[in-house]
Amino acid sequence: MLRLVLVFGLVAGMAGVQEAGAQEAGVADVLARLPEAQVKRLRADPDRFAETALAAIYGYGAGGALTKAQAEGADAIEAAARRVRALVPFLQSDLDNDGAVARAEMEARGAILSASSRARLVAGFVAADADGDGAVSAAEMRGMAEAAAAPRAGRGAVALMGYDFDGDGRLTVEEVEALRAALAAG
Repeated sequence: MLRLVLVFGLVAGMAGVQEAGAQEAGVADVLARLPEAQVKRLRADPDRFAETALAAIYGYGAGGALTKAQAEGADAIEAAARRVRALVPFLQSDLDNDGAVARAEMEARGAILSASSRARLVAGFVAADADGDGAVSAAEMRGMAEAAAAPRAGRGAVALMGYDFDGDGRLTVEEVEALRAALAAG
């Protein structure tokens, strides 16, 4: 019986060593595939990378992992939030609730804002008034909101899936922690 326990312990220990070696190789493969500038940014602040990845896993994933479908959902939610943030100043300026913002409405709203907030409102108004008619229509607001929500290359939860070094379609807490350790080690 003691021999069986010792053999089992030895086999389990060897499997753990093999798994750790595979994990290190996976981390090295992921880092080798990334552009040098990206690896440099990650190494400059591995904790920031880990914080972002873990927030996506815990916020949108399940069971300590994030799948591509969950990452896509997370990115859709974030895009919707960016659209809302872009629309809020215009909705607050639509004083007659007709779905459009005339320059006079924007100026009335801007009069109660700080100088920096007023400057952002005016700049946003000018940028959104695509036809230059002095008003921002509902269609122009929608276009501006869609532009604000556009996917950002190399950013978002879907981009994190590139760090799934074992290729199982799930970014796990363990993979993030292994990457953080490798990045910190240099």
